[in-house]
Amino acid sequence: TIAARKSGDRIYPKNVTELTRIDLSDFDINNVPINDIVKSDLVTWFRYNLNFDADHNIGEPKFIIRESMEWQKLGNGGVLGDIYVRIPSKDFVVPYVDMVNFLGGHGGLEGLKVEIKTDVIPPLETTQAVPLGNAILPSFGGGQALDQIPFRDFLNDVPNYRFYVAGPDSAADAAAGYPNSYKSGNYWVGSEKFPPDEHIEWKKLFMHQDGSLNATAPTQDEGYRLYVSDPDDPILTVGGSNMIVRSPDGTRNSQSQMEMTDPTNAPYTMDREGVLQFNSEVISDSFTIMGMPVCTLYAKTNPGGVSSGPTDTDWDFRICDVWPDGRVYFVQEGIVNARARDWARALVDQMGTPGAPTYVNGVEDPGDRDLPYSNINIGDIYEYVFKMMPIAYDWAAGHKIRVLVNSTNYTRYQPNANLPLEDGEFFRRKPGDGQFYTFQGQQMFPRVAVQRVHFSPDNPTSINFPVYNSDFIYSDVKPINVEPTLDMTVFPNPASETIQILVSMPGEHEAVITDITGRVVATRQFDDNTILNVEQFGKGIYFATVSDLNKKAQKITKRFIVQ
Repeated sequence: TIAARKSGDRIYPKNVTELTRIDLSDFDINNVPINDIVKSDLVTWFRYNLNFDADHNIGEPKFIIRESMEWQKLGNGGVLGDIYVRIPSKDFVVPYVDMVNFLGGHGGLEGLKVEIKTDVIPPLETTQAVPLGNAILPSFGGGQALDQIPFRDFLNDVPNYRFYVAGPDSAADAAAGYPNSYKSGNYWVGSEKFPPDEHIEWKKLFMHQDGSLNATAPTQDEGYRLYVSDPDDPILTVGGSNMIVRSPDGTRNSQSQMEMTDPTNAPYTMDREGVLQFNSEVISDSFTIMGMPVCTLYAKTNPGGVSSGPTDTDWDFRICDVWPDGRVYFVQEGIVNARARDWARALVDQMGTPGAPTYVNGVEDPGDRDLPYSNINIGDIYEYVFKMMPIAYDWAAGHKIRVLVNSTNYTRYQPNANLPLEDGEFFRRKPGDGQFYTFQGQQMFPRVAVQRVHFSPDNPTSINFPVYNSDFIYSDVKPINVEPTLDMTVFPNPASETIQILVSMPGEHEAVITDITGRVVATRQFDDNTILNVEQFGKGIYFATVSDLNKKAQKITKRFIVQ
């Protein structure tokens, strides 16, 4: 999709084709603009590299038709016997431009060596011209002959890295009341390294339990936000650096910036159970990033039906752009596997990100390929530090940043089965395929897990952005005091043997279970999760009411079914 004006659900400005000279998303095989193509980096890069030597001598690109070793019978020459021809009798070297013009019907070829013989006449070599006939590839050139291929010195004249900073749709922004957004984004940048380090300042945006995203770290323990991750009902891939992944409805390639609010996408990715959303304030000036954002996540996982033991899981982040007209577009993503947490963190340390935490005992290069993968403990909080995929992007004035947090991104990544793994093994599976994994002699099937993300001064979940215009500001950004709110999950629901109650904050809680008549059938005090046996309840509808014993006013009720 490089230099395609249409990619995903976006149509980019014409300057995106500066390197290719053609719009690859609107390529017409019946009218190939060959003169534009040969002036593009698509061809000049090959010319430089395939014709380069130590003295920087650049020859003309050529077609070579190798000498034929076979004699072909043309017919009978009467008294001379059968007539044979060998063509070409010597390597036929044709300049690239001449061959393309010949194929397009704009000129003949000179200097073809041909050898002829008969049964009685020895071989005779002659030089022939290949006359111009009907065009073999009439689409080449669109009726125009090919000019010479220009030369570019990629070693000295072209930056090592060139990348496009995608930005807003200026027409859509103007219609929404932001006429100056055309000044933001949508331009090419050249850099001698990537990620670039000049004019880059790292800025952290912190996530909060109330769903906000801002530059202020939590000032108190805000508790958790919860979601349920089902490896057999994964969040689907919508947008990104994909080649053959299709959109959820199968109508188009799921590439680049897909519209997350599109009704064919939203129910599978953004607006469904199992996804947390965090939104910034409206940006009052442009917010441009170039590089690989770094996520720092503090979270715990609780697979259903078990309260302790080893496990594994994944954490997936997606960054989006909320346009002033309400549309949301995918920007970039990152994912980390819990077992690979030390390896992922080591890569961040080696990246040299300012402010990034160091690895064990301050060692910045621990030899990442030797780092062990290890299971995590159910119910324990872990710190995950990992790089996202590279991106250059500009949020213009009037836009918001949205971060989605979940645990699956299928089909781009295989959904984690939320099972512990033996060292050196990987459980390959597809959603709903019925496979099981054997861990320490025990057969285990994929598990649904309740995931909890923590927000506190000691566990400040955040994304560190490599910001190009470091003087960015938000509208009315000021320190905030998020008042934690109580939330809970009853899992599984419906249930037949046990239920697990998990809450959004640590502390002293009491669960009261009542039936549909209001009769209390069970009570339980717990910290942040508890498992109750419901087999003796009988089939029917029940209600779990959880109270925060330290904050008497905080109470929440959820319905569940015993079947």
